Amino acid sequence: MASAAIADALTQSVIGWCAGATGIRELAQLSGGASQETWSFVIERPDGDVAAILRRSPPGYGSVSGRAAGLDVEAELMRLAYEAGVPSPQVLHVLTEADALGAGFVMRRVDGET
Repeated sequence: MASAAIADALTQSVIGWCAGATGIRELAQLSGGASQETWSFVIERPDGDVAAILRRSPPGYGSVSGRAAGLDVEAELMRLAYEAGVPSPQVLHVLTEADALGAGFVMRRVDGET
């Protein structure tokens, strides 16, 4: 999926689940990740923009290996860690089929080294 198609799908997704969202900007694919993609972007909202990260498995990539838990489980573990006070990005949305972006999730972007 080309970045223009990702931008369109991500915009529609964000407008659907993020209260007050009017669009996205500054979409950029980050380096790293052998099988998963990581995209940085900003959610535009009249009451304050949100710096975010999309972590996804591209459509058609294939199934999760038997040793991997999957991105939905990763998102849930991150959510639980965040809610328990562990320094962790806040998960904002777990992708669904309706998002047309593959398996993955959106989280707040945290500045710093990974």
